[in-house]
Amino acid sequence: MNKINLKKAIIIFLLSPLVAFANVPSWTIVPNESTLTFTATQNGAPVTGQFTNFTGDINFDPTQLDKSNVKIVVNVGSISDAYHVLSDTLKSAEWFNTKVFPQAVFSIHRFY
Repeated sequence: MNKINLKKAIIIFLLSPLVAFANVPSWTIVPNESTLTFTATQNGAPVTGQFTNFTGDINFDPTQLDKSNVKIVVNVGSISDAYHVLSDTLKSAEWFNTKVFPQAVFSIHRFY
C-alpha cells in the first residue's frame, strides 16, 4: 500500500464507527405545548385527568428501529383531575404512593 492509500484506509477506518452508530432523529417534549392525559373509570363513569409535569427523550427512526428508544419520566404527584378527589386518591399510599415513588418511568428500547 502506498502512503495515499494508507491515509485513506486510516480515515475510512476511523470514520466508519460514526456511520455505524449514526444518531436517530431526536424530539424534545415542549412542556407548554404537550399534554399527558388519562381516562379512568370511577363508579362506572369515565373520569379524565392529566399529569402536568413530565419530561422525555424520544429518539426514533422507522428505518433504524434497533437504535430507536423512548424514555418518559412522569412526576406522579403532578396528577390532576377536575374534581381533585380522584387525583388525591391516586396520590395515596394505596395507589401511586407518591411520597415513596415520586416518579414513574416509561422506557422503550425495542421496536418491531
